[in-house]
Amino acid sequence: YAMHSYMNLCTHSEALFSLIARFRDKLDSWKKDGCEDMIGECMYYAAILRSLPIGKPTKDDMSILEETEKRLDIVLQANLLSPSHHNFDDLYCYLPNNIMAFYIDRWEYFDKSYLQKVLKYYEIEEANAIKSKCPELYLGMANHNLGFLYSKLGPSEWPKALSYYKEAYDCRKKIFREMEVAETAVNIGGLMFQMLVRRDIFKIEGDLQNILNIADEAIDIYKRHLIPGAEEREMNYYKAIQLKGSLLYMMELSGY
Repeated sequence: YAMHSYMNLCTHSEALFSLIARFRDKLDSWKKDGCEDMIGECMYYAAILRSLPIGKPTKDDMSILEETEKRLDIVLQANLLSPSHHNFDDLYCYLPNNIMAFYIDRWEYFDKSYLQKVLKYYEIEEANAIKSKCPELYLGMANHNLGFLYSKLGPSEWPKALSYYKEAYDCRKKIFREMEVAETAVNIGGLMFQMLVRRDIFKIEGDLQNILNIADEAIDIYKRHLIPGAEEREMNYYKAIQLKGSLLYMMELSGY
């Protein structure tokens, strides 16, 4: 839990990699004593997968992905945990979410044949989210990820992306996950900016004030959660400000 909680602040740091290494040593020690810990194995690989740098996947990266997928297949086929188990959400919602995010964050290095694979993990997370202790948390994650993917697939898929983003936004608002609300709000604003650029095929005049309200909401949330010196927190705040400036600029160019 320390590993995955720490990742919410920083996914690349010596302290995080030290925690991951210590956990790997612990798992190896248990194995030597004849003890298997499938839950621990799954969470270890989920952490490694999430901590990999975003860029062209290396052979080692793909090997880690394959090992993670194998472990998810095992827990799915074995029906390992009931929804009442305290690790159910970790294995059946969080784990497929991390696998899905790996593909989506590096989508330029995969072709469209992988879309069905991503959708399979989305369906796994969505189906199990409904049985989890906090359905909106994982439905928010899953829909945000799919919105991000469809936003990358070109203008013909942008309305679908916006639909997934709005679903994620509503889920996250329901459980007051402010940082996640801001994350989705920025992505909605970014997608609307792209639609303004392509105003020859998208007509969004009625949504403009709502877009600015969403941008303001993201700025306000990131400002309240700002930690001076925490690079990712600062960058999120500045991205939200830049988004509003870009929206206002494009609206002016468009004559609104």
